[in-house]
Amino acid sequence: MHSHHSHSGSYVSHATDTLDEIVDKAIELHFQTYCLTEHMPRYKDEDLYPEEIEKRFTYKCLVEQFDQFYKHAKVIKETRNIDPQCDTRFLIGFETEGGLGDYQLDQCLKLRLTYPVDLIVGSIHHLDSIPIDIDRANWLKAKDATTSNGSIRDFYFLYFKTQQLMIQKLRPEVIGHFDLIRFYNEDGDQLFQWPEVVALIEENIDLINSYDGLIELNSAAIRKGWPSPYPKSDVINFIFSRGGKFCFSDDAHSVGQVGLNYMKMLEFVEQSTEIDKIWYYDLSNTDKLIQKSIPVSRLRDHVFWNSG
Repeated sequence: MHSHHSHSGSYVSHATDTLDEIVDKAIELHFQTYCLTEHMPRYKDEDLYPEEIEKRFTYKCLVEQFDQFYKHAKVIKETRNIDPQCDTRFLIGFETEGGLGDYQLDQCLKLRLTYPVDLIVGSIHHLDSIPIDIDRANWLKAKDATTSNGSIRDFYFLYFKTQQLMIQKLRPEVIGHFDLIRFYNEDGDQLFQWPEVVALIEENIDLINSYDGLIELNSAAIRKGWPSPYPKSDVINFIFSRGGKFCFSDDAHSVGQVGLNYMKMLEFVEQSTEIDKIWYYDLSNTDKLIQKSIPVSRLRDHVFWNSG
C-alpha cells in the first residue's frame, strides 16, 4: 500500500495535525511507501490563500515554511527508513502550484535544485492566478475571467493546456488530480464530445508516458463528494487505453484522511475501470527512486486493510 501525496498542519494552513502525527498514522496502517509532499511556496503576496492572509503571512513565510518542512522530512526519512521496527518507507517530495504563470514554474525548477526531493506531484490549482479548488465561487470567477463567454469547453481547454505546459517544463513523477477542473461543474460535462479538449488530454497522456510518469488515483475526491477518485472513469479508461500508468494517493490533510476511502477507491478500480496493475514509487538500496507495480487482484491481500 502506498500514497504519493500528503499534507500536514505543520506546514499547510488549510491542513490539520502535525507532520509527525501523519507519519505515525502511515506507519500504524502499514503503508509500504508514503510520500511527504507539502505545497511548494507561492512567491507573490497576492497569491496567498485566505487562511494565510488571516495569519498575516507573506510569501516569505511560505518560503521559510517549506525550508522547515524539508529539514523535518529529511530527519523522518533518515531515521524511519533505517528503523527495523518500521515497515513504512518514507519519500520526500512537494506539490506544485500550477496555473500561476511561467515564473512559478521557473521557481519550481530552482526549488528542486535547492532541495533534492525524491519526486514532485504536478498539480494545477489556479487558472490565470485564480484558485479553482477552494470553492465554486472562485471556480466560477476563474471561468468568467478566462473565457469570453463563460464557455465550459474553453475553460477545460485552458486547464488542460496549462497542465500541458506544466508537464513539459517540470516532468513531474506524479500527476496530481488529473481532472480537478471538473469538480465544481454542477451541471456535468460532455468532455469527450469536445475534440479539441480530448486532443489536449491525449497529448498530455503521451507526454507523461514519454518520461514514464504516473497519474494518481486520488481518493480525496471521494471524501469531497464524488463517487470516484480523481480522475473520473471516462478519463481513467482513456488514459489506460493509451498506456498510462496509475498510482494511489490519499491527498491527506489530516490524520483521519490517511488512507481514507482506499477501499472505496479499490472497489471503483475493480468495478468501473480496466486497470489491471497499480504502480508506485519506492527507493532502491542506494536511495534512488524506482518504480514497482502490483496486480489489482493482489491489493486486497495487504495487511493495510486489517490495520488502524
